[in-house]
Amino acid sequence: MTPPKPKVSPRAPRSGRSERIVAFSCVHAPHHQQWAVEAAAKRIEDLRPDYVVCLGDLFEAASASVHPGEAEHSLLQEYEAAAGVLERLAGAAPKAERIWCLGNHDDNLQARDARRVPKDLRSAIAWGNSKWAPTFASWKQLPYSKGPECVFRVGQALFWHGFDAGHSSDEMETLQMVNAMGGFSWALGVRGHTHRPLPPTQIMRTRQIPLPFFCANAGSLGPTKPEWARRLDTSRWAPGLVVVDALPGNPFRMRGPCWEARTELL
Repeated sequence: MTPPKPKVSPRAPRSGRSERIVAFSCVHAPHHQQWAVEAAAKRIEDLRPDYVVCLGDLFEAASASVHPGEAEHSLLQEYEAAAGVLERLAGAAPKAERIWCLGNHDDNLQARDARRVPKDLRSAIAWGNSKWAPTFASWKQLPYSKGPECVFRVGQALFWHGFDAGHSSDEMETLQMVNAMGGFSWALGVRGHTHRPLPPTQIMRTRQIPLPFFCANAGSLGPTKPEWARRLDTSRWAPGLVVVDALPGNPFRMRGPCWEARTELL
């Protein structure tokens, strides 16, 4: 699978002022593809980023499914597998700051929804109370909430998990998030959720008018042909990384795109 080429490729040459961010998404532990995790770790080692960002859905959360009896593994097995992934990727860039934007699968373990986890059990099963708590705590966790609080930002680059999965959701959510952040031009929205990697692509109005906004997607380190998706078109699902070099600072004071980005397939 080859992602479409971006119509415009902004460039902000890497310098002492720029910061490098490498983002991955949708691990869905323990169903992740270990070869993809290893490939991501090797690229992270080469890229030496300032930040490593998990764009959510670290867990499958099958043990908190509204459909009882479907999970063939325990929640502790999910935590163990997820912690192993985080430790491998963090070890590839030991000096990098680690960010975890919670996804909907992660949030299912703590959401106010009695169909999934009863209220009096949520704290008991929290990943922060597990034996792998130090690993999870070493990643700054942003809530799964459709607003500025769920976004990690470096300059004009925004990172979050994603909420919708339609074919135009990368574009629409980028516009929504930029608006929620106060509105500024030349923003790059980076997310996961759809499992479909996308290179930095300029958002268009009516396919003719280019807007000063871009979007990208990291794809998924999880399974690309899971059993539950057998009725869906997963031909564009693939593992990838989004690599961004962005100038930090106030995006309202920046003129033109102050970032360079690419999506790498693994």
